[in-house]
Amino acid sequence: MNDFDIEKAAQENEIKFCSSATAERMAMSAWYQAQEIIQNDGLEHERSIDAALGEFRLGIGIGCTASLATTYEKKGPHQCFFSVCFTHASSAGNLQLLYPKLSTYQLKLDKSMKRTRRGENNSCFYVTFFRLKSDD
Repeated sequence: MNDFDIEKAAQENEIKFCSSATAERMAMSAWYQAQEIIQNDGLEHERSIDAALGEFRLGIGIGCTASLATTYEKKGPHQCFFSVCFTHASSAGNLQLLYPKLSTYQLKLDKSMKRTRRGENNSCFYVTFFRLKSDD
């Protein structure tokens, strides 16, 4: 792991917590963790290379960050970013390359609708769920 200090970066305005970049970092981190779990499981159960590669292709990572309704008036937009990191395969001659690929989505919520926190949370959940379901 690197020595990235998220609190220091936030203070220096290098990152925003509710952003596509944050959702992508979260998804990529989850994808790497999934790959580590798959690798350790394969070693533990002595799976073949083909079986391990098949499982490697199934690993995904999901990241979601949102700025939603609160009990006080917010200055910024109400929005949600979610990102999915999955294994992508491409071929170069007789060599097959596997690497992570990100798909990121943003949902902007209309503040004038005066949704509750629960309502906006549900909106983000359902849009994320149906977006992921449509990618099957």
